Amino acid sequence: MAEYEEIEKRDFPPGNDSAQARLQHLVLRAGIELETFWTQWLTEALREFAELPDS
Repeated sequence: MAEYEEIEKRDFPPGNDSAQARLQHLVLRAGIELETFWTQWLTEALREFAELPDS
């Protein structure tokens, strides 16, 4: 995740408003948000599994 955030800082500084840069940044943000979602969801799922009674 930190690597993606570094790419964002490096490749998309404020003021770069070309259409191509905006679309590329949008795609990168989608990837970051998707990875964030899965990390949070899987962390929650692991907590739930840990609390399940043995069957």
